[in-house]
Amino acid sequence: MAFGRAALLERATELCEAFAQRKSLEEVLCHFSEDVLCLEHGLPELAPFLGRPFRGHAGARRYFELLAELLGFTDMAFSDYVVDVEACQVSVRGKAKFTWLSTGKSWDEVFMYRLKMDDANLISAYEVWADSGAAYLARTAPRLRVLLVSYEFTFGPFSGNGILARSVAKALLRLGCQVTVWCCRPHAEAKDQHLDFPEIPEEDKERLALVPLQLCEEHGWRKLDDASAWQHFAFASLGPEGRRVLLLAAAAAEVWCAVDWTGAQALRTLPLQRPLVYMNFRVYSSGVSATKRPWFDQMERDALANAQAVVALSEPDRMSLTELGAPQVAVLLPPLRGDVRALAAGAAAPDLPPQVQAAAQTAQRRRFLVSCVVRLSKEKQALRFARFIAQCSGVLRSLGLVPLLAGAAADGYAEEVKTALRLAAPEAVVLEDFLPPEAESRADRFARGVLPWMDEIYFNHGFKVVQDFVHSRERIL
Repeated sequence: MAFGRAALLERATELCEAFAQRKSLEEVLCHFSEDVLCLEHGLPELAPFLGRPFRGHAGARRYFELLAELLGFTDMAFSDYVVDVEACQVSVRGKAKFTWLSTGKSWDEVFMYRLKMDDANLISAYEVWADSGAAYLARTAPRLRVLLVSYEFTFGPFSGNGILARSVAKALLRLGCQVTVWCCRPHAEAKDQHLDFPEIPEEDKERLALVPLQLCEEHGWRKLDDASAWQHFAFASLGPEGRRVLLLAAAAAEVWCAVDWTGAQALRTLPLQRPLVYMNFRVYSSGVSATKRPWFDQMERDALANAQAVVALSEPDRMSLTELGAPQVAVLLPPLRGDVRALAAGAAAPDLPPQVQAAAQTAQRRRFLVSCVVRLSKEKQALRFARFIAQCSGVLRSLGLVPLLAGAAADGYAEEVKTALRLAAPEAVVLEDFLPPEAESRADRFARGVLPWMDEIYFNHGFKVVQDFVHSRERIL
């Protein structure tokens, strides 16, 4: 059946709009015939999607999946549609800004499609002419070198800061960056959670280097405030080899990333400077006494003063940093980690702590935990969880629900929280350690939870929000 100009143009326009609007691959493939030929002209040596015929729906799917793995784009637009009714084909000019993901290199490009339609007005031949040389240069460009400075990383992590710093490093590695992490290492008894295969591919592992600063037991750990070892987190505290390695990495890096004021303060001890991205994982606007607040404000002002870019995790944090003098703050919400998404999609692993196993034996239902998973510090408002349980303990018992508190800390405030919870609910389960980052160790704890709790005063609980969302659970605010 022959189609007129309007029908051919409509099909071509719908496909191009699907690309520009980033519609799903399934929505793109519905425009192609079952025997479609996809061909992007160019030398295969320049890029793996060039000069190779991809046939049928399976081939088209592989072609577009390959593009998505290798390339990103923005500002895609199409114009100058030319319809050839006799040949049943449409030619169109497009433009966009492309990025080769593994190197982060971008280029502006003008390209052309030639779309041939079959008797059902489906696309049977999809041909592309683009600047393959620009793609090759972006692909082979030097990798971005990044120095990431975080007080807490993979050595004995005790808070969400360490877990998010770990996620940031993994994301940078996936983008092809060369990443050096300067962090602290606590005393030998701390449990390490290193980035290794299969959590990251071997090729990413080769581009990750660590420069740990060894702390003594008297330096303490599990603190992110002025009681932390922030004064010891300095260039001069490293040994000769550590100073040599860090200085080489810092000099070679195109950009430095500092996590919180502790990371920014550590970078100020280096004898050189580079463009700085200040990644503020927490603003000290709650849980700090009025006498200490000015000191924390000044530490954060110093970090902001040295930064070329500032990133916060929530809108309230952005507003707080703006009040401290930051001219512009970008909000980057905490990501949904890939291992958590996989955990939600799969079966729970049998890895319950002994205390939870004991509670499960007498539980009336599979999901029986009312959980609070948070570092036990004042700014996290963990004591409000104990007070909530005290108010609702009778109702919770009648429903067969058991409170669970999981969080690391051993100071006076932490003991106050745990004591208040045990008084309110003697059956409560208290886990003394911070939950490690591996998904397997959390699986049954997620699967047995029925109501997670968070405090609405401090909004920076993005980890638990997205974790609970993918597990389709309600939440106590």
